[in-house]
Amino acid sequence: MPRAALYLVVVPAVVFVFTLSVSANQFPEDKDCKTSKTQIELNACWSQLAKEIEDKVKTRYSEVARALEQAGEKDALKILRRAHRFWERYRDAQCEGARQSYEGGSVAMTVEATCRAMVGRNRIGDLDATYGDRLQ
Repeated sequence: MPRAALYLVVVPAVVFVFTLSVSANQFPEDKDCKTSKTQIELNACWSQLAKEIEDKVKTRYSEVARALEQAGEKDALKILRRAHRFWERYRDAQCEGARQSYEGGSVAMTVEATCRAMVGRNRIGDLDATYGDRLQ
């Protein structure tokens, strides 16, 4: 089998297995993408999941910012805002890099959405770890 043809078979298969394992293990309380059977379904599922997690990031960030503002912690609020702007740039660059490896292929969208979901989930954890005590 020619090398190019091998890549057309192996790369999507590896990404498909990766997305199944991530959906089964990383996000059990969220949408279950492991039931997706086609690349189009995977793209749609992971894109929706990434959007839902990004909405949760925005909500958690807003909750933290509001708590800091109400507590009069102006310096902490300034740092939070700056860190969040840097995080958004990191997320965009990280996931653009993940997608770039598959650019032009049908799996590129799934790879980027999976990245955005994982990075977003981690951001929620970071906000909770750093500011969770102020949310109570």
